[in-house]
Amino acid sequence: MQAWAAPVVLALAGWLSSALAADAEPDAAVRAVADQYYLDAGRDVGSMLKLHDDGGFEWRWVSNADKHAEGSWKFDGETIVLQAYTPGKPTFSLFRDEELARTKPAEAGTWLAIVGLPGKGPMADVEVQFEARSGKTVTQVTLPNGDAQVDMPATEVWARAGLRRKGTSDAWQWFDIPPQRAEARLAGFSVDNVEQLGRAPFGEMRLVRQGRNLAVIRIDDKVLDPASSDTRMVYLPRWK
Repeated sequence: MQAWAAPVVLALAGWLSSALAADAEPDAAVRAVADQYYLDAGRDVGSMLKLHDDGGFEWRWVSNADKHAEGSWKFDGETIVLQAYTPGKPTFSLFRDEELARTKPAEAGTWLAIVGLPGKGPMADVEVQFEARSGKTVTQVTLPNGDAQVDMPATEVWARAGLRRKGTSDAWQWFDIPPQRAEARLAGFSVDNVEQLGRAPFGEMRLVRQGRNLAVIRIDDKVLDPASSDTRMVYLPRWK
């Protein structure tokens, strides 16, 4: 090695080591907000937001229906942006008869569709289109317990069901209803993976700092005013 090369190599090695260390360590702005926060709200609602210093986040909402989200966060100027992880489009299939063995029968005059993953849990916010042999259709959205129920006269016979995520332009996934299921007015539909059961209730959330607090200013297309009692959502740090 030439005599002049050794200092250059050492300098480059030192620079690379410093650069890698800088990439591995969160910067001061990230460290300043990375913490666990709790929603400043009444007793009826509880919510937790945890910003990790590696760029990940966890969010929980506890009320009548528990919700959660995970994903990544970053700065956009002075705004903190949460980007929720959303699994891809679900794939549905019919329950097997044994998977419905312990299910309570549908009430008289109703048709009942159950959506979820057997042994794991229900799936909410799925549009179910009930189609009768006569061509009559009724659409209902699954509740947090995975049930979608519609009223149908006894003269109608259940022929098909179409499923897709609520509020999307997904193509309907259609299923012929087996005769024994049509007679029972009860059918179950399984989703392809457990991640679909806990889909995040938002895609993007934006917050701004108010001192050590974080105020929500936007959830997807909905704008929130932290100064308004009607839309105020402010998270307080754990050790406030």
